[in-house]
Amino acid sequence: MNICNVIARNVVALGLLLLAGCASASGESASGGWLLIVPPLTADGHPATDLPLSKWGKVGAFASQVDCTTKLQNQQFYALQQVAQITQAFNYYQQYPVQVLAGRCVSTGDFASAPQPSATADVPQ
Repeated sequence: MNICNVIARNVVALGLLLLAGCASASGESASGGWLLIVPPLTADGHPATDLPLSKWGKVGAFASQVDCTTKLQNQQFYALQQVAQITQAFNYYQQYPVQVLAGRCVSTGDFASAPQPSATADVPQ
């Protein structure tokens, strides 16, 4: 076998691997990205997970679900080390840990298509 044929075959194989890697790194959703989001807190310090996603805070944007989930898990691990497993914030320092423990990763497409709050939703009754 000719050395040029071996090199050419290796170059083609490397190119295919790079192409496959770029395709998987571009995101797993049709919209091309993932968001790490956390819910706002209610007046008594509980995460308001029933609110529309448009009301949730964006913590970060990621190319893949794996990257987003890894970041979320790291944040949750850190929160658990700081404040243990809590579901209600009693002071300023507990607010973000409570939020991140209720956080989630969503595709940018799901976030964009989430129902938007109505114009009257924020008006006191």
